[in-house]
Amino acid sequence: MIKKHLSTTFCGLFHSSKQGYGFVEIDSKHFPEDIFIPRHLTMNAMDLDIVEVEILSKKKKGLDGKVVQIIKRAKKTLVATVTHKQGALYQGFVTSLGEDKPVLIQTKQSLKPKTRVFLEIKDYGSKTEPILCTLKQVLGSIEDASIDIDVALMEASIRTEFPNSCVKLAKSFNKPDKNEIKKRLDLRSLVTFTIDPKTAKDFDDALSIEKTKKGMCLYVHIADVANYIKPNSPLDIEAKKRCNSTYLPNTVVPMIPFELSNNLCSLKPLEDRLCQTIIMHFDAKGTLIKHQIKRTVIHSNCRFTYEEVKAIIDGKKHTYRPQIMQLLELIRFFKKQRAKRGSIEFGIEEAKIQVDSKGKPTGVEVIEYDISHQLVEECMLKANEIVATHLSSLQKKLIYRVHEEPTLEDFENFLQMASILGHKTNKHLSAKTVGHILSEVKDSALLKVLAVQYIKSLKLAVYSPDNLGHFGLALENYCHFTSPIRRYSDLIVQRILFNEHDASHDLEKIAKLCSEKERVSQKCEQSVSLLKKLRLLQQKYQKDPHFQHQAIITNIKPVGIAFEVQGVFLSGFIHISELTSDFLDYNAKRQCLIGKKTHTQFRAFDSIYLILKGVDLTFQKAYWEFIG
Repeated sequence: MIKKHLSTTFCGLFHSSKQGYGFVEIDSKHFPEDIFIPRHLTMNAMDLDIVEVEILSKKKKGLDGKVVQIIKRAKKTLVATVTHKQGALYQGFVTSLGEDKPVLIQTKQSLKPKTRVFLEIKDYGSKTEPILCTLKQVLGSIEDASIDIDVALMEASIRTEFPNSCVKLAKSFNKPDKNEIKKRLDLRSLVTFTIDPKTAKDFDDALSIEKTKKGMCLYVHIADVANYIKPNSPLDIEAKKRCNSTYLPNTVVPMIPFELSNNLCSLKPLEDRLCQTIIMHFDAKGTLIKHQIKRTVIHSNCRFTYEEVKAIIDGKKHTYRPQIMQLLELIRFFKKQRAKRGSIEFGIEEAKIQVDSKGKPTGVEVIEYDISHQLVEECMLKANEIVATHLSSLQKKLIYRVHEEPTLEDFENFLQMASILGHKTNKHLSAKTVGHILSEVKDSALLKVLAVQYIKSLKLAVYSPDNLGHFGLALENYCHFTSPIRRYSDLIVQRILFNEHDASHDLEKIAKLCSEKERVSQKCEQSVSLLKKLRLLQQKYQKDPHFQHQAIITNIKPVGIAFEVQGVFLSGFIHISELTSDFLDYNAKRQCLIGKKTHTQFRAFDSIYLILKGVDLTFQKAYWEFIG
């Protein structure tokens, strides 16, 4: 099939990288994977441009191609940081374009270096000519941390303001309608609670559990957002434009107005709330016997944080400790079932950057993926699986969350790293093997390095009306249902469950839009996180320029070493010329660099020490010196 399409052109969506190369996503079942475009063959395409691409070859890792035409430009504006004056113009650096694609700025205003500016594109340039822009707005200095988030949202073109019609409609919902409550299954007498991060303000899921004669009955209650946001209403139109909420330090850009998401759609304690509830009956071994999906009214008894639930599991007394322990018993069955079918649980800690009221970073909070988090996640995964299976059995069209199976070639780097630890997995990489490798390093810093490398080997999970299965979870049927406050796909599934979806809305287009918007939000979140981490390093450098940072080598290249700095979870790279005066030979099989004279070795997973030489906020770089 691929040979047939060589030298044939197709239209697709271009996804750029900071390194200059990109990938083209083809809307065709003949191309389940994206086409790689080398940096010299992008034809100056920018992120999310619609392009015409020619397929040049098929290699082990996939298809290679070149852009032959820009069909439609996605961006008409850019955010840049001024670097210097160039004749009558100014030159600026755009993070998403990289250093190889500077922009020129026309303006009569005087601009200082390090000034962040909002620009309108006048000429998209070419391979040899830079992009030409005019100044629309001066945003402030790169040294001003208070505007980082506003600038990032502007750069990503993420909508931040709601139309008046949306806010007015959201405010019109004061309390659950009495007539609506009468139509629903009343579960207000059931012990119900939410478990969320301590900073959470919207609670879109709650849990209940009861002992039964045959085992247990689990209730997963999800805020009935579909009850308030009707198809084609102002709230629906705006939610569809956003597709998801975006989460940044101390800030949430919501999919629906706070007047609704933090009020009637939030399952607050001691308040009646309308829900869609998945009622699941399990036997004594955690096997599903039957399920029901009902529109309900609940009354949450308690709002727990993850920390509080962990303390209860560890022995702290609480009125609802029996229910927490019953949930724990049930999810242990779920975890065993996941492991048996080949789903891998990574258990990677999360690094959350902390900032003050002025946007200055104050530290990095490491959030452990402990049993309290697993308890909630397992319940949500089970609910999502059952909803997808239920709708699929009824032959209803829906939006699935799909994750295609990767090829063995995709795992090349992971296999190399595994071999360094003594694991030979040349012929077949099973989930069981991966799980075994990760379990051996679960209590060390190597876990994250290996797990991240494995995740990088996987294809991206996306939304699709076609049920392609979910490789990561090892499930045949899976969809997103449990977060309708922050994901448009979940709202659509809620409507489909109760036959309220507008059939004129194309599910394929919605799925594609949700996938695209998810990528945009992720890039925005990552860009803010990077900048805040660099600011934190800069602050440490100013206090103690000789501070020694510990890092772990994550990859060995012929030209240098890649590493992750511990404590700030920041990736970096040092060229071989800056490691030693000795000539270094690259050994690909052993993943190491070896000094010809001194026999000094740099190996993957080695712990090293570095001193920060400086931080360039404009180009978002940290410069390191290797000391041992």
